Amino acid sequence: MHELQSAKSLPHSFLAIFLAEACCHTKDYQKGQAALGIPQMEHIYDAERLRLEGKILLALSSDKSQDIREKAEQLFRNALKISQEQDTKSFSLRAAMSLYLVQNNTKQKQEALKQLLTIYNEFQEGHDTADLKQAKQMLGLIK
Repeated sequence: MHELQSAKSLPHSFLAIFLAEACCHTKDYQKGQAALGIPQMEHIYDAERLRLEGKILLALSSDKSQDIREKAEQLFRNALKISQEQDTKSFSLRAAMSLYLVQNNTKQKQEALKQLLTIYNEFQEGHDTADLKQAKQMLGLIK
């Protein structure tokens, strides 16, 4: 019975994350935030949910205060931790890129860059995907 319930919730989890990501691309962050509020029973997308929460938090914040940046950074760190525990490399890459962007002008920039490079180097294929192309650009590997 539990497997059936999880199978039924999986499309809802995916669709909520997909909708939130689409809303971020169109800069409709409030709808993206609402999509993330849909209750989930499946935890496979928890890392991506946290990353998107951080992204939306930064986008909706008008002042970009240190407090907001720290909250977003913590969401990105939690997303990275969960994605590594679940061994979801794509979500780890996205979380590491988000963490790097929020730390780009801080002392932790080099740490974030090193972490991003480590995750990037784990990929043996798929280097033509948008995420890996973006990571490559962030790492300065594009000549």
